[in-house]
Amino acid sequence: MSKRFCILLCILLLAVLLLVFLSCGVNADQHGTSEFDAASGAVAMICEKTGLDGDTASELYRLVVESGLVGELKYVTVWTDAESGEPYYRLRTNDGKREVYIDGGVVIRITDGDIVYFDKDADAEASPNTSSEQTSTAESVTVVDATSDTESEAPSTETEAETSPTESYTVTETEQTTVPHETEAESPQTTPPVTHTYVLNNNSKKFHLPTCSSVKQIKDKNREEYTGDRETLIARGYSPCKRCNP
Repeated sequence: MSKRFCILLCILLLAVLLLVFLSCGVNADQHGTSEFDAASGAVAMICEKTGLDGDTASELYRLVVESGLVGELKYVTVWTDAESGEPYYRLRTNDGKREVYIDGGVVIRITDGDIVYFDKDADAEASPNTSSEQTSTAESVTVVDATSDTESEAPSTETEAETSPTESYTVTETEQTTVPHETEAESPQTTPPVTHTYVLNNNSKKFHLPTCSSVKQIKDKNREEYTGDRETLIARGYSPCKRCNP
């Protein structure tokens, strides 16, 4: 009797374990399916609101999720940047929001207020100072060469002074008049300000490069072209566009 009871108990335990295993498998499959459905629904909503193709919308959603935004996507709306006037898409979930800037069907920036989570052109802003450094180096070399030429002429003058006592006064005068002349020769080292053509937004007080995509968003009444140096514009109260970094 006890042997039969033990066999029945073992069979019962095996049945319970099998049920638990099957239940875990079903729950895991349902969980995976629900996550897939949520992502698919988000991509479909992005495609509908932005007009992007499926692959680009999937990449956008992946970047947004990598930025830390989680939860079900509630809506996608179109907004306009108050500073630059460029349009952007705001994606909001039940956990937060992200501002997504798109240019030519490519995601270029993802932000939340002042926090930048993704910037496609961030690495390309580094190196406009190389040419100016090379110019200043070349100028310094030119000055040194000019000085060395002047110094090489000096011994002959001193020799003439030793030859004749009468000429020493004349030589002194020549040296005195040469010093201011050398000073004047060095003064043109100051480089004049570099001038460029910029497009101004008189409403937002921003200035842009003519090739900046934000220029197309400026209304005609607020738009003005300016040719000159950027320091003058900044002194007039304008600030450079954050996108084209003029």
